[in-house]
Order: sequence, then structure tokens, then C-alpha cells
Amino acid sequence: MGYRYHRSHQSNLVWDRQVQMAKDRKYILSLDGGGYRGLSCLITLNHVMRLLVDDPDEDPIPAPCEVFDLICGTSTGGLISILLGRLGLDCMTAISVYKELGPLCSGKTKGKCGVLF
Repeated sequence: MGYRYHRSHQSNLVWDRQVQMAKDRKYILSLDGGGYRGLSCLITLNHVMRLLVDDPDEDPIPAPCEVFDLICGTSTGGLISILLGRLGLDCMTAISVYKELGPLCSGKTKGKCGVLF
């Protein structure tokens, strides 16, 4: 049993269970860096986003850009914020992309000429 959300006609998220997000506030998601620990941020955020719907198996899980007004981060958290905010990816898609980009960004992938970065 999670929290349901919907957009009102004023484009604000409204939460069931007698909780309503204030119209005059901004909601910020700040993600820390730290290499592959950024993956744990995405996994945790995915769990939180699943709590926003009654039945995650049937209801569409909102993308973080639909819930947060600003998504920012440092280091790999910045990369994740681009995936979630600018590109508008959902958490599961961002996890897949992050797993592919992680080795490239951390310098663990070697090409013919050595380390890429």
C-alpha cells in the first residue's frame, strides 16, 4: 500500500492519505557522487518512486522529473541528475544506462591506447 499521486489542474502533485504538496514550495532531489555508490542512489530512489503508486506492477511508476522540481548532484550524482532530470528517464532505465556508462566515467575501461579518461 503506497502513496498515490496525481497531477491536479494546477500541475501540482497531490498525495492521498491527507498529504498534499504545497504549491508554493519547490522539491529538490540532491544526489551524491562516489563512483558505483551512485547506483545505490538509483536503486533507493526506484524504491521510493514505487511507493508513490498503489500497485507498482499495474500502475505506471512516475519518473523523478515528474515529482521533483530540481534534480542535481555532484560527480556521478551529476551524471545521474542529467539522466533523470534533463533526459527524463525513469529509475530502471537510468540504472541500465548507468551500468553501461559507469566503467567509462571511472576510467576502468581500457582501449588500445590505454585508459579512455
